[in-house]
Amino acid sequence: MKKLCTLLFLLTALFSTGRAGEVNLGYCNGVVNRSGNVGASGRAWVDAAIVLPSSLLQPYTGNNITKVRVGLATALNVDTLKVWLRSTLDGENLAEGEILKSAIVRGWNEVPLSAAYKVASADKPLYVGYSFKQRGTINAISYVSEAVQGAFWVKLGSGEQWKDMSSQGALSLEAVMTGDNVFSYDIGISNQVASNISNSNDISVTAVLKNYGTETVNKIDLLVGGSNVADRVPVSLDVNLPSGVSEEKTFTVKGLPASATLANTIYMSVDKVNGKPDENPANDNVELPFAHERKVLLEEFTSESCQNCPRMASNVHSVIHSDEFQGPAVVVAHHDGFSTDFLSLPSDTEYTWFYNKATTYAPALMIDRYPYFKTTEKKPTPVSNLDADEIKEALRDRLAVPTYTRLSIAAEPLDDDNLHVKVTGFRARPFCDTPARITLYLLEDSIAPRRQQGATPGFRHMHVERVINSTWGVVIDWKEDGTFEYEYNMKIADGWDRNQLSLVAVIGGYDADDRTNCVVENAEELHLRGILPTGINAASVTDAAETSRETYSLSGVRIDNAAAHNGVVIVKRRFADGTVKVTKQVVK
Repeated sequence: MKKLCTLLFLLTALFSTGRAGEVNLGYCNGVVNRSGNVGASGRAWVDAAIVLPSSLLQPYTGNNITKVRVGLATALNVDTLKVWLRSTLDGENLAEGEILKSAIVRGWNEVPLSAAYKVASADKPLYVGYSFKQRGTINAISYVSEAVQGAFWVKLGSGEQWKDMSSQGALSLEAVMTGDNVFSYDIGISNQVASNISNSNDISVTAVLKNYGTETVNKIDLLVGGSNVADRVPVSLDVNLPSGVSEEKTFTVKGLPASATLANTIYMSVDKVNGKPDENPANDNVELPFAHERKVLLEEFTSESCQNCPRMASNVHSVIHSDEFQGPAVVVAHHDGFSTDFLSLPSDTEYTWFYNKATTYAPALMIDRYPYFKTTEKKPTPVSNLDADEIKEALRDRLAVPTYTRLSIAAEPLDDDNLHVKVTGFRARPFCDTPARITLYLLEDSIAPRRQQGATPGFRHMHVERVINSTWGVVIDWKEDGTFEYEYNMKIADGWDRNQLSLVAVIGGYDADDRTNCVVENAEELHLRGILPTGINAASVTDAAETSRETYSLSGVRIDNAAAHNGVVIVKRRFADGTVKVTKQVVK
């Protein structure tokens, strides 16, 4: 299973704690890696670079960049080391410097520029990079695990193209700025994200705070909340940040109005540093996209002629009803893979395309259609036969990845046999390189089998597709504010148990030429018991205690203060025995 691995053997180098009038600009926190895994083969020139945006350079207008610090994982086979400043990656050198083999060391190398580069009024980014000649195959490029956009570019050979490796981390490279216009107190914020804390108006914020000033910082005062500064609440953080060092902090923001926690964006600004005003307002204000609740889609491939399929169904059932995963996982069953049966739809067979092999099998499972696995022919595939522990591990992997999307489902009957469904959603940023799509399923639980092989008495088919809007989904029409609305009408057939029906909405990518590029970004589920005309008042009564209650508008927006809301609302109640009841109520 694919995992993102952090780099090992990090060595914290001796870092300038802010000599008078000097500050280091980069993204690696003064850290160099003792081992590398990026490099070119044989004799070659190797290049690496970072980019300093104009917004970062602007406050330093009039100062000079006098040298560049290069972190190398090894000095073996490294000859001449050159450093340079450019306006583009392949542009002319605006400034340059070099040291020869005898002076090159493993770790930090300070390379003076032959002539200082004076920062003029900055309206363009500045690329800071290095080039070295290697006499044989080595991995000398050092980077650390903090992923920062634009923080890691490489060109591995004279005839190669520049490659953006920012998703892998930050290059061990820093520009040294000197001059009179260097700040004593300057905190910048990056890599920030906010998420709701369940059942409260509090939010959890994670952000990287970097000290761009020359003085060590022990306390940072922030303002967090709405777009209007007057709507923000103060937060004080204790830190230990010498000059040039950053730290990731996770903290709770309390006292926000409900309107702020329901927004799609939270605003944060630096108020004070060590009790004094921040001297550089250019990097003090950021917008934080909300990281929303992710629900992972599990898709079973199953059929009645499959002897081992009840085992998979039991594994899935035990996982999604465990304390850890009850809520963040939804399931859809496709009745094919081994053979079809009386519950199969054409879409079930079409989904066997994901196997990426000529022969298919069941039981099998997909986790968000993520290509964790390999076929027997070593081809990537999202399909595999997993036991309960492997399902849990895959779920933990997916739930650990933040999503900047949100989904809500609302449904109301048009008449006794037709249902109108409305799905609303939001994205703070694109999540796939193909047009995003929405797939909508109507599922039925607890269907009696006819000839299920390998089943014990009492076995029932669960999560069965009854209606689907489109096998590969419908392209989403995003609005400028990142929201979308999708509506669809479904016919409820005679014989379906209306107390066992539910809706599942899924958003993700679809690439007809690449099975590994169809990953699901988020999903949502709505149980229809209490919504459909038949069974609204006939739902079975549970003796179990009610454990939670959530109220939503008909459009699917959660209402925190139901008593203050007038009109028809949807009430979702959960009980200790796992029962979920959804009803409509009129609030006056």
